[in-house]
Amino acid sequence: MTGSVESDDEFWGEFHYLRPGASDMRGVIIIKVREDEIVQSRFYMEEVEAGAVPHPMPGVSSGHN
Repeated sequence: MTGSVESDDEFWGEFHYLRPGASDMRGVIIIKVREDEIVQSRFYMEEVEAGAVPHPMPGVSSGHN
């Protein structure tokens, strides 16, 4: 996870998925919680080109050659 925000009963998190041998994915997950249970979650993800965004863990290869 590269960042997050909590507001009332919602949690927003920004993600950068590293998939060896495939395109990286970036996006947002929005989770709604009620009485300590997840009642709704939504993912908004898209592929990003290698090098289009800074790697969240410098020095770690994402498998792109």
